[in-house]
Amino acid sequence: MDRLLEKVTTFITRQNEKTTELLLLKHPSAGLQIPGGTVEPGEEPLAAALREAQEETGLRDFTSYRQIGLQEERLPDATLAVIEATKVYSRPRDSSFDWAHFRRGIHVVKSGLSEQGFTQVSYIENDQFESPNHITYQITGWVPDRCLAGKTRRHFYHLVVSTSPGGTWCKFSDNNEFELLWAPISDLPRIVHPQDKWLGYVTGSLGYDFTASASISGSKPPMEVYSEVGSDGACLLFTFQPPGLLAWGGTVDDALKRAPHEALRLRDSLEDWGLLHLLEGIWDRAMEPEVIVVETYNRRGVVANGNTTATFKPDLEPLEPGELDNFIALMRRSRETLLNLRSLIPPEAYSYRSLPRRKTIDEQLRHIASAERWYLNRLWSNLPRLPRSSDAWHKLELNRNLAYEALGSMTPQELGMTEKVNGETWTPRKVIRRFLYHERFHLDTVTRDLRRFQTCQG
Repeated sequence: MDRLLEKVTTFITRQNEKTTELLLLKHPSAGLQIPGGTVEPGEEPLAAALREAQEETGLRDFTSYRQIGLQEERLPDATLAVIEATKVYSRPRDSSFDWAHFRRGIHVVKSGLSEQGFTQVSYIENDQFESPNHITYQITGWVPDRCLAGKTRRHFYHLVVSTSPGGTWCKFSDNNEFELLWAPISDLPRIVHPQDKWLGYVTGSLGYDFTASASISGSKPPMEVYSEVGSDGACLLFTFQPPGLLAWGGTVDDALKRAPHEALRLRDSLEDWGLLHLLEGIWDRAMEPEVIVVETYNRRGVVANGNTTATFKPDLEPLEPGELDNFIALMRRSRETLLNLRSLIPPEAYSYRSLPRRKTIDEQLRHIASAERWYLNRLWSNLPRLPRSSDAWHKLELNRNLAYEALGSMTPQELGMTEKVNGETWTPRKVIRRFLYHERFHLDTVTRDLRRFQTCQG
C-alpha cells in the first residue's frame, strides 16, 4: 500500500525583546502541541501549512516562512492512516449496512482480512489509565482500500510573525477550543510526544539547542503521595498539596510509573489557574518529580475509580481558614474547566454512551452533581432541599453553590469536625479531597466520550 497521508507542522516564532518565543497550542485533553494538520487533496504543503496556522491560531500576517524539514515514515505493521473520510461497512461492499464513520487523519489497525477492494480495520481506544491496558472503545468494519494509507509524510515549516496577541488567547478548531500561548525557546514547557522530538528541525533553523535548554541540574523535586491499594492489587495515589487524585494503576508499580507525568499535568493546571502556590515545593515544569509514598491504606475490596474509602492521616488535620479559601478557589477553577466543555457538546451528544454499561455524557454530568451533595451529607445531614432540574448544567450549578455556601461558612469548630458514616471517617479536608478527585476524573471521562462521539460522527 504505497498511498500516504501528507501532514504539516508549523513552528511559529516571534521576537520578544532579546528572546525568541515559540507558539504552542494547548489541546483540551492532550497537552501542549505544535500547530499543524493534514494536507488536503490537491493542496500544496506550503499552502496547507499557512492554512493550518491560520485556522488553529488566528494569525495571518507572517513576515517570512520556509520549509526546514521533511520526514517520511512507514507506519508500524498493521497500522494504517485514513486518508479520506469514509463510512464503515459491515461487509466488504459499499451496498452493505454502514453504521459508523471514520474521519480523515485517524489511525486504524487492520485485521489481516482484505477482499474486493476493502480491508477490515478497527479503530481502538484504550482505557485512559496506563495499566491495565483494557480496550474501552472499538469500531470494527470494512473500509475501501482507497481510503487507507501505510505511510505518512510530514513537512516542517518555520513561520515568523512580527505582531501577535499578547499573553494567551483561545481559538475554536476541529470541534475543540484551544488555548494559544508563547513560550521562550530557552525555557520551553513539556510538549507531547512525539512532537517533542521534532524540535530538532527548528533548532537547525534558529540555532537553538532545545536539548541543552531543557536540561536542569540538580536532583528531582520530591512529591509526597498517599496510596490506597485494593485486594485486586490496583492502586490509587492521592495528594494533599493540592488535594485530589494523582494517578491510578492496575498495580502499585503501574500507578507509580504514571504518577510523574500526571504530576506535571497537575502542575500545569495549577499554573494556568494562578494557584501554583498550592503545590508543595514548587518545581520547574521541565523536571519530573520523584514520587514518594508516605502512607498506604489497604482496602478490603476492589479499588476502582469511585471505589475509595481511605482516610489518611492528613485527612484528620483541621483545616486552617487560609487553606479553606485556597481550596475553594481551586474548586472554582476546576469547575470553570468543566463548564468550558458546555460550548463544545452538541445537543445530540448528551445521550451518547461509549459502551453499553457506561453512563451517557448527560448522566455523567448529573452524577458529578449528585455525588457532591452526597459528599456534603457525610458532614451535614440537614442540608436544604434543592429545586429539581431537568438540565444537567443547572443541577451542577445548584449543588456546587450549595457546597460553596456550606464549606465557606464553616465555624472554627467545624473546620476540625469528624463524622463517622457507615463506619467510614469523614472530615472537611477529606470531603474537599474527594470533591476535587471526583470532578477531575469525570472531566477526563466526559472529554474522552465527547472525542469518541466526534469520531463516530466522522
